[in-house]
Amino acid sequence: MKVSKPLALGAVAAAVTGIAMPTLGASGNKYDASTKTFTCGSDGTVTLVGPLELWPPNHKMIDEPVTAKANNSSDNVTLVLTPKAIDATGGDGGPQHDPDYNTNDTNGQTLTASGTGSATAGLQVRAERSGKGDGRTYQIDWTVNWGPGRDCSSSDDGQAPFIITVPHDMGGGQDFNK
Repeated sequence: MKVSKPLALGAVAAAVTGIAMPTLGASGNKYDASTKTFTCGSDGTVTLVGPLELWPPNHKMIDEPVTAKANNSSDNVTLVLTPKAIDATGGDGGPQHDPDYNTNDTNGQTLTASGTGSATAGLQVRAERSGKGDGRTYQIDWTVNWGPGRDCSSSDDGQAPFIITVPHDMGGGQDFNK
């Protein structure tokens, strides 16, 4: 009688049902990091490097760093992020899975970073959504001060907030191996 090595549960499910299993990155997220950049005139750029869609909703915090980089390397740069969870219909994972994102101010509303030439805010958002509703959307508003009288924000013409989503499910024929 031939004895073979046991298969991992995911391999068994894929072999038996023909279902494609997700390929997860180092952060545990199925989606690779993306780069989303806004240009603030001649002052500089604001860039988020992280997945714009989070899956699976496993309650883990996912890195979504945002960097403001001045065109003039001697500029004093201050970056302020104001994240919020919207479209969280049906609740969230409860208080044991709080907070939904990290902040560093006393009232839990903003994440601020500053530096010379650039500033990076180490934003993290939770891969979280309710089983009810359409999922969750995080809106990350941002403001950058490049020096006296030189501001740029996600509410200015030509700019926008960063949007990160946690879908309700992966149904509808979506490919787990994107």
